[in-house]
Amino acid sequence: MKRLIIFFLSLTIVTGSILFVSVIAKSNSNIIESENLKIDSMQIGDYFSLGKYNDEPIIWRYVADDENGKLIVSDKVLCNKPFGLSSFWQESYVRKWLNSTVSEGEVDWNLKEFHNRWVNENINTKEKGFLNESNFSQKERKVLKQVTQWTMLPINHLDLATNGETEVYNALKEYRQGSSIEPSYFKFYSVEELPEAYHGAAYEVTDTVFLMDEMQIYNMWKNFGDIKAILGEKGVSAFSEPGEYTEYFLRTASKDETGCTSLDENGEYGHGSCHFYGGIRPAFYLDEDNAVILSGSGTAEEPYIMTGREIEVYTNGTKAEMSDQPTIKDGIVMLPVKETFEKLGAKVNWDEETQAVTIEKDGNYIYMLRDNKGIMINGEIYDLGYPMTMIEDVAYVPLTAIEMSITQNVTWNGEQYRIDINTK
Repeated sequence: MKRLIIFFLSLTIVTGSILFVSVIAKSNSNIIESENLKIDSMQIGDYFSLGKYNDEPIIWRYVADDENGKLIVSDKVLCNKPFGLSSFWQESYVRKWLNSTVSEGEVDWNLKEFHNRWVNENINTKEKGFLNESNFSQKERKVLKQVTQWTMLPINHLDLATNGETEVYNALKEYRQGSSIEPSYFKFYSVEELPEAYHGAAYEVTDTVFLMDEMQIYNMWKNFGDIKAILGEKGVSAFSEPGEYTEYFLRTASKDETGCTSLDENGEYGHGSCHFYGGIRPAFYLDEDNAVILSGSGTAEEPYIMTGREIEVYTNGTKAEMSDQPTIKDGIVMLPVKETFEKLGAKVNWDEETQAVTIEKDGNYIYMLRDNKGIMINGEIYDLGYPMTMIEDVAYVPLTAIEMSITQNVTWNGEQYRIDINTK
């Protein structure tokens, strides 16, 4: 049966059904136009509060626009951590931690294996993930947009490049002979020169939270002329006190396998050891469809208070309590598959091996496959218009899946952000 499901869903979508035509015409109601004027009117430089770290609210700043949208960066360096055992971002410790929701004690990050000039023996090696619910509620995490972006590869992973480049990225402008402690022994490109240096073997990686790279730093610098950051009130550093300017890592590998790029306390670009406990200044892209500003003016003194938009679901007139929250992705209203269909009286089975969901209700059989726009209903295949997608390890589908398989009596209220599903 598994092979049959995959086979059917890989076929060209058929469109000859009367049901299909009528549903697709109706499903346009799934498409969302941004109605939050405050989000639309946010200005580069605005500050806002979202989530917390070490029980302190995190203040973020809107620093640039690019192809992924609004780039958001923590106003301060939150903490000091090692980058990883190598400069390969995809396998780095800090990437795993920034995108993790694990609870304290659930994972041992093995930080004691990083031997460097400064090791705090009191460091919590089993710290909760940065996105743990005690730092960011599920609603708050809806503000963070998952994106796929280019990242430079270290010298030992050049074979993974997908951008046509074969040489390692290197922002070393000049090497000077002499003692390693001599000033300007290495001469790096200045921030304004980084676009000239920014080429090399790269690959695409998908993250929710990340460290900036050189071009993101450059775009921020263009807007502010300053890329320095101070250490947060509860930050711990070997060289900086809270409130002082401090260095922080970028996610770009240097030419050396164990070398990472960073900005120092003066905002100057350079390379350092990935094993060293460097500053962590998280960044993300704003999910404008799901972001809501509750209060504030966007200034440093009065930052916006931001959270995620709540979408209510009613089934047959009764509010359905959802542990996995409905969301909006690419302007499409999305519902969690298992929880939604079960609330509608269906039996739901998720197959981890095939990444397919099987649904049974009233003698009808429904199949959907991850990252596929197809839905198979009693052996007939139709087009959902948007694929079943994983969001925080939960399968989500557009409203069309409900309309096409369970009931056409589905209403989206874009003003109230309310979904009504009626099966009676």
